[in-house]
Amino acid sequence: MTIENNFLIHVFMGLLSFWGIQGAIALAVRHQALKDQPVVSACDRVLASPRAFILKIPVAYFAALFYAIILGQLLHMLTTGRPLPPWLALWILAGFLVTTGYAWLLFVRLKMTCVRCTRLYLINYAIVACHVAIYWTTYLEFAEKIIRGELL
Repeated sequence: MTIENNFLIHVFMGLLSFWGIQGAIALAVRHQALKDQPVVSACDRVLASPRAFILKIPVAYFAALFYAIILGQLLHMLTTGRPLPPWLALWILAGFLVTTGYAWLLFVRLKMTCVRCTRLYLINYAIVACHVAIYWTTYLEFAEKIIRGELL
């Protein structure tokens, strides 16, 4: 799949990543601000919960890194003309799984709504949709080979 065929999708994916970095940094700043303030809103309760941390590091920091890597790879692709690396699909899949887990945790287990978190979830799902749109035919060909038993 060439870059020219999906240029607008790549640009949209880059804009989503940039918007995601901004949202993740805003959440990270909010984490820092909550250290000395009482927890009032639903968003603050989510950010103050123990589930908002991985190894005592706010999840928002990992989200910012997630978006930065995607944006960096898109910029590298646009400047060099090379396609996106195959490992980026696994990176995006991991982000999809983590997003789904946290969305389930937020909406089902904690029964809360956090607008900032929901925005990041929607950005992540849109990035997945962009990636699938770019590589849809590749995924179909791969599935056909598996069905025919050519990869086994």
